[in-house]
Amino acid sequence: MTKAFHLRIMSIKLDNDVVIQKEEKVIVEITAFPLKKIKSFEIDFKQLQFAFLICSFRDIPIDTIEIKVKQKRLLKNYVVGIANIYPNDFIPNDIYQMTLRLENIFVAKKFNHEKLLSMHSYGSIKVQFHLNEDKSTPFKPNTSNKQAEICPKNGRIGVKI
Repeated sequence: MTKAFHLRIMSIKLDNDVVIQKEEKVIVEITAFPLKKIKSFEIDFKQLQFAFLICSFRDIPIDTIEIKVKQKRLLKNYVVGIANIYPNDFIPNDIYQMTLRLENIFVAKKFNHEKLLSMHSYGSIKVQFHLNEDKSTPFKPNTSNKQAEICPKNGRIGVKI
C-alpha cells in the first residue's frame, strides 16, 4: 500500500508595504527528494493573509524537503523569516526550525522516516515572514540582544548565551 506524506503551509504572512505590491505575486515551490516531486503555488496580494497550501507526496522514501520562495524585489540573501517543519502533528515538540531567505533553499535534512511515513501522521510546514519594527530587512530575530545561531547538528535556531 502506498503511504502518503502531507505538507501543509499553515500561514504565509508578508508585509504589503515592504515585501509585495498589489501587482506582484510570490511563488512558493516545495520539492520532495529523492523523488524530485515539485509542487508550485503562486500567491497574489489578496491571498497572502489566508494562504493554506497543501502538498501530498504519495511515494517513498523522502529524506529531504526543499522550500523555495521567489520574490524579485528583495535581495536573495536577506533573511525574511522563520520556517518551522513539524514531521508529525501528533508530536508537537518535534520541530525543525531554520531561517528562511528569499530565493534560497530551506532544507530539512534526514527526517525520522518512521514519523514521516506513518499512515496516520500528518506533518506540516509553517512559513512565517517577518518584518522588523523599523520596517527594514533583513529580519532580525528578537533574542534580547543575544546572538541567534543555527545548530549544525539538528538545524534548529538557538540563542548563544
